Amino acid sequence: VKSAQLVESDDVTTGVGTDVASEITEISLFGTQSESQIAFDDLDKFSKTLLGCLEASGQSFAAGKDEDLAAAVGHCREWSQDLVDHARLVAEKLACPDAHEQFASLPVMIMEGHPDPEKLLSQVDERLDSMRKDARSVRSVYLDILARLGYLTSCAELSLSQALEAEDHALVKKLQDGVGRLESAIDFMNDCTDFWVMLHGTELELGKMQEGVQCLAMSAVPGGI
Repeated sequence: VKSAQLVESDDVTTGVGTDVASEITEISLFGTQSESQIAFDDLDKFSKTLLGCLEASGQSFAAGKDEDLAAAVGHCREWSQDLVDHARLVAEKLACPDAHEQFASLPVMIMEGHPDPEKLLSQVDERLDSMRKDARSVRSVYLDILARLGYLTSCAELSLSQALEAEDHALVKKLQDGVGRLESAIDFMNDCTDFWVMLHGTELELGKMQEGVQCLAMSAVPGGI
C-alpha cells in the first residue's frame, strides 16, 4: 500500500560526511523541469479522479435521503480540492529554479569568503525548514482526508445494514453505490500517484539538505547556527 510511505518519517538520517558541498549540490528539490511538469499533470489527473468519485458518492447518498452522509462527503470533496490547490502551490515553490541555484551555490559562497556566513547559513536553514514544513503539512492533510473517508465508509455501511434489514431495495441500491464510490476513493488514495510520492521524497530530501547546511555551518561558523 503506497500510502503507508506517507505516514512516517520526520527523522532523517543521511550520513552527511566530509563532502558537504556534494551533499548539497547533488540534491534536486522537485525533479527536473520535465519531471516537475509530469508531476503537475499527474496532480490534475488525481484531482479529477478523486473529486469525481466523491461527487458521485455524495449524489448517491443524497438520492438515498441520507443528507448527513451527503453533506459529509461534500465537505470531504471541498477539503480535497483545497488539498490539491495547496499541494500545487507548495510544489511550485519547491520547483522554483531560484531555490535550486541558492542551495547549489551555497558551498562556493562560503568557501570564497562570504562576509557573514552565519547569517547566510541561518537564512538558508530557515528557508529549508519552512519548505519542509509546507510539504509535511500537505502530506498530513492527505492522510487526514484518507482517514476521514474510512470513517464515512463505516457510517455508510451502518446505514446500508439498516436499509437491508428494512428490505428497502431502492434505498439499498443507492447506498451501495455511495459506499462503492467511497471505497474507490479510498483505494485510489491508498495507491498514491506519482505526484504524492515525489512530494514526499522531496520532503525527505529537504531534511538531508538541512543536515548538509548544518554540517557546513559547523566548519564555517564557530558553534554552528
